[in-house]
Amino acid sequence: MESKKYVFPHIVRTAFRTLTSYLLDIKNSLTYTLTDGVVEGTVNKTKMIKQSGYGYRNYGHLRCRILISIQQIAK
Repeated sequence: MESKKYVFPHIVRTAFRTLTSYLLDIKNSLTYTLTDGVVEGTVNKTKMIKQSGYGYRNYGHLRCRILISIQQIAK
C-alpha cells in the first residue's frame, strides 16, 4: 500500500509521458531559433488564393497568381 501514495492521476501521467516523448524537440526549440513561419505563411496564402478563386480552370493561372503573391511577400 506504500506505493499508492506515489501514484499520480491518469491525466498527470499522460502529461508526463507526452513531455518525455517530446523532450528532444522541446530542447531543440529552446536551443535553436529556426522556424518554419515563412513556409507556413506561404501555405496559408496559397490556401486563401485557392479559396477565393473558387477553383481555377487553368492550373497555370493559379500557379502564376501564387508566385506573384509570394514575390510580394518576400519584398
